[in-house]
Amino acid sequence: SGWESGHDGWWMTVVTLAMLGSAYIAFGHATRRDIHAEEVETLETISLGGALVHRSDLDTGSTQHLRGDVFGITGYTPEEWISLDHRTLVHPDDIDTFWLWPDEVEPNTMIDRVGRYRRADGSWVWLRDVSRVQIDRRGHRTIRGIVIDVTESEEHRIELARLARLDLLTGLPNRHALHEELETRLGGGDPFVLLLLDLDRFKEVNDTLGHEAGDDVLRIIAARLGEGLCPGDLLARIGGDEFAMVIEGLLSPSEIEAHVERISAACSAPVTVHNIELALSQSCGIAHSTSVADRATLMRHADIAMYSAKRAAISHRVFDSSLEQSSTMQLSLSADLTAAIERREIELYYQPKIDMRTGRIVGAEGLVRWRHPDFGLLSPAGFLELALLSESSNDLLRSTLDQAVEMIRCTSDIGRPIPIAANIAFASIRDIGFSDDLDELVAHHGVAPGLLTLEFTENDVDRPSDETVAVVNRLSARGFKISIDDFGTGHSSLERLLTLQVDELKIDRIFVRRVLEDGLERKIIQTIVDLAARLGARVVAEGVETDEQADALTDIGCPVAQGFLFAPALPAEEFIELVRHDAAHGSLVPS
Repeated sequence: SGWESGHDGWWMTVVTLAMLGSAYIAFGHATRRDIHAEEVETLETISLGGALVHRSDLDTGSTQHLRGDVFGITGYTPEEWISLDHRTLVHPDDIDTFWLWPDEVEPNTMIDRVGRYRRADGSWVWLRDVSRVQIDRRGHRTIRGIVIDVTESEEHRIELARLARLDLLTGLPNRHALHEELETRLGGGDPFVLLLLDLDRFKEVNDTLGHEAGDDVLRIIAARLGEGLCPGDLLARIGGDEFAMVIEGLLSPSEIEAHVERISAACSAPVTVHNIELALSQSCGIAHSTSVADRATLMRHADIAMYSAKRAAISHRVFDSSLEQSSTMQLSLSADLTAAIERREIELYYQPKIDMRTGRIVGAEGLVRWRHPDFGLLSPAGFLELALLSESSNDLLRSTLDQAVEMIRCTSDIGRPIPIAANIAFASIRDIGFSDDLDELVAHHGVAPGLLTLEFTENDVDRPSDETVAVVNRLSARGFKISIDDFGTGHSSLERLLTLQVDELKIDRIFVRRVLEDGLERKIIQTIVDLAARLGARVVAEGVETDEQADALTDIGCPVAQGFLFAPALPAEEFIELVRHDAAHGSLVPS
């Protein structure tokens, strides 16, 4: 009947599905056996390579399987290692990140952890444990993994981290370490005082006795300053002849005076270097943590107080709000800056870049000056920082770029187009329309983008945003040249050279000054020259002042230089005359 035929069809379907299910299950068991056998073989191979292979019950903590060089890594026999309470062996500082808490572990997840274990002899070994937590059909949780000794790599990492926070000259914490300390203390809320101190007239020591003598003085002063610190205080060298102290507590005026007296005694006590006895003084700026909410403001307050003390020729000054507006000149400059740009009092001076082989001009750096009606010719140190913090920063940038491009056109008109470099801060190019404005500028003057170089400092290149990197690379793609100034003085350049399209590296004058000593500076210059060659970038040495320096740089292979040996920074009219002479005679200096 139809029902019977339908019933037979249904029955055959059931039988077929059962057979397929049995075959699938059998295949699954076989596959799992194959995978398990392969996994066991792999783990056995790993254990022969010096690692520990383990399997344990996560809930009871009992070890089910252990292979490898247990004694070599831990100093314990396998039997001892299994019987120990491992929680007592983990370093207290690592217990939260290394120890597995059963209630917090998800099944079928990979766990990668690193921590210190106490060896049988009491020493610490860094172990890395890569494990997987598995759960079977009965709900038993098993942890299986591999443990390796990573002591060497961890100690290397720790040492690199320590060196990154260390001033190599004095052995003190550096600026980076100070910033971390200030962030931590401000976050904790306990009051403290920041002292910034700068050695007065220290430049004269370097200029008269040389930088080696100056380094000796800094080491001696650093050691003296550290002698009277309490355990919770911090002393750091944050650059040049500038130090910082962090003193715990809410200090009274008399306590501040006591600290300053100790600092003054440390600095003014005679220092003998190269058989010459020196006596130094210092200027201190002091700021209380209770008056600020962030590190940058605290540093700025202490810095303002320090320079106020230096200008007043006194030992120290505690910051108060009136100091930010105490300088008549700063107020005048701030008020005059916008009008000065409109009156074209802000102008570029041009220092030529010279081909070391031919002696010809191959470029120039535009250096901003302010021809102030009351204060005379001001260098960037007198007003540039003020300009960058004001609403006039964009106007100043456009003015200097316009003058740089105008100079390119002027030199092109006399048949000798000279590439001009303009100094730019990364903060100035965040405007989304900056690239288009630059395109319009060169088009207006009728010059090629490749004749304009945008020069950034290496400190700017340290940690730019992704958006800023994109703007720089977009400018490069449009033909503008990119230069990094003060190269070799920062610490992140190599990383950033991989992300920025760089056409020129400028060797900082600090290395050029000591190139004749055939020491570390000479090796650094050689390294920069070699690196630039691999990157296809040009190298320019700054601050060349003597024939001997020029010869040494030529021997190293540095192709281009600038400095007083060739010419100082010149006003536009004088620079154009110099270019005319170069075009006519093929040399820089008129005979």
